[in-house]
Amino acid sequence: MRKHEKPLNRYIIRAVQFLLFLAIVHPSEASSLVNLSKDKMIYSKKNSIKVYVDKSEKGITYEGVRYKKFQPYSSLPQQMNPAHRYWAKYEFNCKESGDYYFYFGKGEYITAYVLKGGKIIKKELGDFTPRSEADVKTRPRSALIPFKKGESAKVYVRFRNETQSPIGISLKIDNAASFQKKYMFERLGIQALFHGAIWMMILYNIFLWFVVGDRSYLLYALYLFILSLTFFLHDKIHYIVLTDMAEYPKVMYFVEIAAAQLSIIMYFLFMQKMVDTKKLVPLLHKISTWWIILKALALPFLIWYNTYRMPDDTILNVLLGIDLVLLLLTCFLLLFKRDKVALYFALGSIVLAFCGLASILHWEGIWEWKGLEQMVQIGIISQIIIFSMGLGFKTRRNASLVFELQKQNEDLVSQLKGKVNEQEKTLRLFMRYVPEPVVAKALNKNADETIFDGELRYVTALFCDVRGFTSISEELKPRQVVAFLNDFYSVMTVVIKKYGGSVNQFIGDEIFAVFGAPLSTSNNEQRAVLAALEMVEKIQYLNDKYQPEFRRPIHIGIGMNAGEVVAGNLGSEEKIGYSIIGDPVNTAKRIEGLTKGIPNSIVISEAIYKKIAPIVEVIEMDEVSLKGKKNNLKTYRVLRKR
Repeated sequence: MRKHEKPLNRYIIRAVQFLLFLAIVHPSEASSLVNLSKDKMIYSKKNSIKVYVDKSEKGITYEGVRYKKFQPYSSLPQQMNPAHRYWAKYEFNCKESGDYYFYFGKGEYITAYVLKGGKIIKKELGDFTPRSEADVKTRPRSALIPFKKGESAKVYVRFRNETQSPIGISLKIDNAASFQKKYMFERLGIQALFHGAIWMMILYNIFLWFVVGDRSYLLYALYLFILSLTFFLHDKIHYIVLTDMAEYPKVMYFVEIAAAQLSIIMYFLFMQKMVDTKKLVPLLHKISTWWIILKALALPFLIWYNTYRMPDDTILNVLLGIDLVLLLLTCFLLLFKRDKVALYFALGSIVLAFCGLASILHWEGIWEWKGLEQMVQIGIISQIIIFSMGLGFKTRRNASLVFELQKQNEDLVSQLKGKVNEQEKTLRLFMRYVPEPVVAKALNKNADETIFDGELRYVTALFCDVRGFTSISEELKPRQVVAFLNDFYSVMTVVIKKYGGSVNQFIGDEIFAVFGAPLSTSNNEQRAVLAALEMVEKIQYLNDKYQPEFRRPIHIGIGMNAGEVVAGNLGSEEKIGYSIIGDPVNTAKRIEGLTKGIPNSIVISEAIYKKIAPIVEVIEMDEVSLKGKKNNLKTYRVLRKR
């Protein structure tokens, strides 16, 4: 007996439940009364909804329908014809005061008449323009109607469709405050988490762009920003249409679709920058680039046409399909490239591509899934995580590359410094053999090969000779002789440069200096005489230093002359030198010979004396006859400055 007790009890309970069900849902006027509570969402039983089919051409008015006999909804399972009009009747009794959302069936043209307290409240919900028949099938129409506690009402609703979508006669009632609370804490809570995660990544990538300077981070941040805007607009449209929106918000829909397409364009630009598709997949890089350009140009018209002229989203689905094909082909090829950044991008993009494919299947009615939006959001978050790993690896790789480049740069700088030091050493050595102004002129970036061709110059030539040095050097060691000459040349060269002259040659113990070439100077004669006077003064310094070693004083003789000479490079292809040639130079050399027997004397020609007479004291010397000269030469010995 015990074996049958449990099944028997179950059958008895089910029989009682069935009888109660028949009593409750029996199609009668009394059974159509639905009690409204404050905190609960109430679904009326389909048996309690009364439906009347109006097959007349013009349609029956509200006044006429009030006296028609409504049949239970259960008697019209397969008889709803889009060519007919349908009227539904609901009766309500409100327990709690408040505003209530009445979600009626799914129809394009809906008008609700609320009769309470002898007054009629009319709600025009019609002229609803859907994006597709799927919208009619899945999107209920709603009206916000206020009720007071204990208030009863009868609601008559007229349904009509022009598409082939069947009309759905149903009812859902929701307290407005409860709906707002539920919407805010459930749907908007999930949206807040989603947008919060996206905005964290936006700020993070903008920060990395500022720090690293890689535009990949900026493009990724822009893509995420536009994507967040797209989901915000989509959610806003969903909320508006779900509550109390008679007309579909086409302008907002236009902006939403434009943002969605722009986010796809930013995604391709980000792909090209992050992965360097131009290098890894050049063919698909070109195809995607041209596709982005064509899409950007045609996009405004296509979105406008799809929004205001097309009955569905065919254009958008075709565009998205092409995007996904290009993306999947690129990702497939990137999977075989030996590049970790490309691998990360391919994996994240494949996840996103599958979400896009699922969306197309859902929109076309091929595959229905209630959790599509959540799946897409999870896919986007997963893609963000994978991309973050790829961008992090790229940053580390770039940092490693920068470190290697810095190391190579340091090595190059070190080598360059060594080369520069060698060049400076060579240049200093070269300047000992070539007058410094000549070197400076040769190093001029604007100089050409003809800058040192022979040219006429008015110069002052100076010859300075150490008197009796041959006999002195015979008593000294070669190293002592070299040391003295180097010291003598250094001291005298400093003086010559001080007054704007240049040393042309060192000839044994003799110095040949020029004032006025290779660089032109004014007052050549005055500069040369002042330099000569200071050179004589410097002999005292050299005597103090070397007289104990030489055991005799050192004397010099200086001869000078001024005139026009030829200055420039002279020599052969193997060796050239900057030289000053002309009779004034030869005369200066012979005047220098007149200083023999006059220690530390300065003898100048008449040409110089005429220019410097006001500034120095001189003694006129006897006229001399020089070899090769027809006329005797008049000379002067310079004593001191006036």
